[in-house]
Amino acid sequence: MLIVGCLIHAYLAFYTQPVVNVGLVHSLTGDIQVAEKSILDMELYTINQINKEGGVLGHKINPMVVDYCDDEAAAVT
Repeated sequence: MLIVGCLIHAYLAFYTQPVVNVGLVHSLTGDIQVAEKSILDMELYTINQINKEGGVLGHKINPMVVDYCDDEAAAVT
């Protein structure tokens, strides 16, 4: 049973394409939202282009956008 479990794990590790989550932390509702929006747009565009080319080492990138609302303490955590 252990060998079957190891074989299934190895198959899933090598033959599936896991997604890599990438956090994009920006202030989208605070005072500097104008500057942050253009940076976020460029990051999302770049990730989209990387995914179109097959991802990084075969792994797709999943952008996870977080708005910290100009709260520096929230951005750090």
